[in-house]
Amino acid sequence: MSTEDNRESNHDSTAPVNGRFMEEKSEAKPRVITEIETSALIPHHRNQGIYGKEDVSDLVDLIKERGHIVNSLVVNQDNVIISGHRRWMAAKEIGYATVPCEVIEFDSEEDELEALIHYNASREKTFEAKVREGLVLEDVYSVKAEKRRMDNLKQNNTDMAKSSISEDSVEEEDIKGATRDVVAVKTGIPSGKTYERAKKVILEADRLREKGREDDAELLIYLLNNKSVSSTADLADETILESLPLKTKQELRNGKVSVRSVVPKSKDNNSKNKTKNEYDIVKNHIKVIATAAKELKNSGIVGNTNKQTQKIREDIEAIISNLQELLCDDAVNTQ
Repeated sequence: MSTEDNRESNHDSTAPVNGRFMEEKSEAKPRVITEIETSALIPHHRNQGIYGKEDVSDLVDLIKERGHIVNSLVVNQDNVIISGHRRWMAAKEIGYATVPCEVIEFDSEEDELEALIHYNASREKTFEAKVREGLVLEDVYSVKAEKRRMDNLKQNNTDMAKSSISEDSVEEEDIKGATRDVVAVKTGIPSGKTYERAKKVILEADRLREKGREDDAELLIYLLNNKSVSSTADLADETILESLPLKTKQELRNGKVSVRSVVPKSKDNNSKNKTKNEYDIVKNHIKVIATAAKELKNSGIVGNTNKQTQKIREDIEAIISNLQELLCDDAVNTQ
């Protein structure tokens, strides 16, 4: 049973969504629960794409046993469901004319999507569903980051017009750290690296579906949900899948052979070589940037009091430091 509605059990629709956002909403208005016609409610267009088609027979039995829906649904001002899709489907199946709803006005579609994922945080989910949540969050963070960037540009232009440029014009980020790591935390995936590997599997499965190779797509999803993420990511290669006989694919599904055993060893070697090449490229970049920084310093530009020039110097030093931390390499001397 999904804990979204096992809840009909333990779901608390007053829980904060996206931190300050929901706190501000709850402070602005007290919670108001109203009955809305079941037929008037609209499922969110992204819900099924994330969580797939769902069986609600267990929830139907639970609601019938209790005689009513315990926790209200959350909908936006247009009656689009943000939280409670399973409760809504169960209510329709039972024949309820209305269901209890809390109406929240969201500022943007991105806020709605964050809320939708937040409200499903405690439910039981497949690995596929977690990764699809991550893909949505990546899009949300990208849109919000671009909006912040544009807002900052507008603010800086206004400040320049007033001849008073602020050194603190950049808004503090709500999302800190590498996006993949933040997404992993938000979706309950062990690490950003694991998220990236699983994401590769999902994107390849979607591509295979578009090409009409539904069986191969389903095999990848099955292995992702039930076997090793790392080895399934290695298998998510069109040429490898195409080369596997049908019997081997069936043996993968029933566990008679391991995923690792059917991935060509050259695949692993190519991956190691690629990593080594990337390492060398980044290391060379550090040397180039370090040389540029020295030239700036020797030319006396760094000593200039111009704030913009000073900021450039600080940015260069920060890049060098960050790249060195990435490589865990002290061999590149930038002093």
